[in-house]
Amino acid sequence: MLDKLADVERRFEAAEADYQNPAVLADPREMQRLGKLRAELAPVVETTRAYRKALGELSQARDLLADPEMAELAREEIPGLESEIADLERLLKGMLVPKDPLDEKP
Repeated sequence: MLDKLADVERRFEAAEADYQNPAVLADPREMQRLGKLRAELAPVVETTRAYRKALGELSQARDLLADPEMAELAREEIPGLESEIADLERLLKGMLVPKDPLDEKP
């Protein structure tokens, strides 16, 4: 799943870069296509970044378990982070399901 998310993030960043390209700015169809692609990918990228952040925080909290002064705080934080990660995983899995091409037709 992380590989697929990294691919989505690369596509989003490429679309962002192309959107700033002066040659693309002169082509309304390409601007529209890139705008639509960015709008499609932005929620996935935002959720991916939140997921990675939560994974990092969980890793830090687990590292704090070794510190006697911080262990209690880490033990309190870990269940919430694990729950958040599970929720984000479910959300991302749903976002990665391919869309039906007929959804956009009347």
